[in-house]
Amino acid sequence: MRDLSFMIGEWRGVGKGILPHGPAFQYEEDLVVENIGQPNFAYSATSYINGDPKHRESGFIKCHENGQVVFCLADNLGTCTVLLGSLTTDGEKSKTLILTSDTTCRAPSNKEPYVIEVSQ
Repeated sequence: MRDLSFMIGEWRGVGKGILPHGPAFQYEEDLVVENIGQPNFAYSATSYINGDPKHRESGFIKCHENGQVVFCLADNLGTCTVLLGSLTTDGEKSKTLILTSDTTCRAPSNKEPYVIEVSQ
């Protein structure tokens, strides 16, 4: 987990969302990554549009000895996703973590369009 410790902290950013049934939209997002004293980190995020909370997700991030990173994620819409990836280092200060969904499931009450793949 030492390799992922750069993620610990509180983060804020701006993003652009794209849905198949409507126009693109801007949003703000707050992220918190915490060391919880176990060999994984806790993650939580809240997204806002015009200051109103719209989306929440939380989960856990774990790095296995073989270098594989596992991110287990659940959101307030009823979607649960397991993402897999690896950390790459380019020099001493530049690190990139790319995660792609391995498994996604949803609550039976979820409406279309369904989430079928996630990359972060």
